[in-house]
Amino acid sequence: MSVVEPHSGFSFSGLSYITFQSAVEVVIISFAGCWCTSAGLLPKSSQKSISLLNVGLFTPALIFSKLSNNLSLSKMMEVVVIPIFFLVITGVSYIFGKITSKFLQFDENESNFMIANSVFGNSNSLPVSLILSLAYALLSLSWDEIPNDTRDSIAGRGILYLLIFQQMSQVLRWTWGYKNLKPVMI
Repeated sequence: MSVVEPHSGFSFSGLSYITFQSAVEVVIISFAGCWCTSAGLLPKSSQKSISLLNVGLFTPALIFSKLSNNLSLSKMMEVVVIPIFFLVITGVSYIFGKITSKFLQFDENESNFMIANSVFGNSNSLPVSLILSLAYALLSLSWDEIPNDTRDSIAGRGILYLLIFQQMSQVLRWTWGYKNLKPVMI
C-alpha cells in the first residue's frame, strides 16, 4: 500500500502525491513485466498463464476480500447512484466525442473510434490502485454514518463502486462498442 502516512486533510499537493505514488506503483510493475518478457524470463506460454491467473484468480480474490464486509441488499440499494453517475459520465463523454469528431470532420469509422475512446475509460488496474492508496492514506474518507468505519471498509466501498461502474462499461463496450468498432477492426 501507500508509504504516505495517513492524514485527515484534503490538500491538493498531498492528494497529488498519493495519486502519483499509486500510478508509479502500476508503472513499475508494468516495466518489471516488460523487462521480464524482453529478458526471456517470461515466455509466451508463461505470460498467458499469468494473465489467466490474474483475471481468473487474483483480481476476483482482491475484489471479494475487499467487498465481503460490504455486500448486503441494503448496501446494494445504497449504490443505486453509481448507474446514474455512469449514465451521466457516458452521455457527456459521448456528446463531447461526437462534437469533436464533427469538428475534426472525421468519417463514420473515425468518428466511431473517437467516440469509443471518449466513452470507454480505464476502470481497471490503475483505478483500483488509486482507490486502495487513497482509502489507506486519507483518514477523512471515513463516513460518520457508519460506526467504526475502517480503512478496509472504505477500500471495499470504493472497489464496489468501481466494480459496478466497470461492469456497466463492459456491457456497453461489448454491445454498442463492438457493433460500432467492428468495421474499424476489419
